[in-house]
Formats: sequence, C-alpha cells, structure tokens
Amino acid sequence: MHSLLNRIICFRSKGDYGLRSKTLAGIAAGLVAGLVGGIAAVVFGYVGVFIGLLQQLPPPMIDVVITRLVLDTSWGLIFGALYATVHDVIPGKGISKGLCYGLLLYLISSVRPATFLAAYTFVPLATNWVFVGFFNFASYGIILGALYKK
Repeated sequence: MHSLLNRIICFRSKGDYGLRSKTLAGIAAGLVAGLVGGIAAVVFGYVGVFIGLLQQLPPPMIDVVITRLVLDTSWGLIFGALYATVHDVIPGKGISKGLCYGLLLYLISSVRPATFLAAYTFVPLATNWVFVGFFNFASYGIILGALYKK
C-alpha cells in the first residue's frame, strides 16, 4: 500500500515500463506543476500591480485568472512530457533539477519574447512577462522537480 501511495503522490515511472511510463509520469507531474505555476503567476501579477511595477489589466479579472490557469495547466502537460524526455541530461537532482528546467523555460518562454516586445516599445507588456514569468516558471520547475521521480 505504501509503494502504491508513493507512486501516485510522486508520479514515479518506476519499473520497466519504457518511454510511455516516463512520459505519463511527466505529464501527471506537469499537470500539477502547471496549475501551481498558474496560481503563482496570478498572485505575483497582483503583487506587481500592487507595488506599481505592472499595469492593471482591464476587468473582468476572473476571465484573466481562468484563462491563465487553463493555459498554464495545458502548457504544464506539454512541458512535463518534455521534462520526462530530457530529465537525464538536466544537471542537479530533485527540486534543483526541476528549478534548472523551469529557469530554462523562463529564458525561452518569457525573457526572449520580452526582448522583442521591449524593442518594439511594448515595455509594460515585456516587464509583465519577465516579472510574472519568473515566478511562474520557478514555481513550476520546483513543483515538477519535487513530484517527478524517475
């Protein structure tokens, strides 16, 4: 019973199940990590508005929150499957491995596009992507690294 609970909670790909099991474990961990990353993005988006770093989004805010959570969870599935594939080549172990992966995603998914936005005078949007993206992908990576066990 203990090993079954441990397998369910930690999304292990233990045993000789091949690539399919690793990918499914990555997808399951990515689902949870994507949801947590989305929540972190919403929370730190509000923090950024509160401290004056970011601009207030137009209402209704519930649409923004729901859209953010759905998209982050959906992308979490995709990035989780990719994580299972590249897991062995990422440096570190456990949470630090997940954080390294999350920060790599941050560079590719937030910083790179933000440089193009800033170059075309969309600085407030670029600032939002860099600020919120950091907390989104850092929390995503930490949760993914904690949940995914090879």
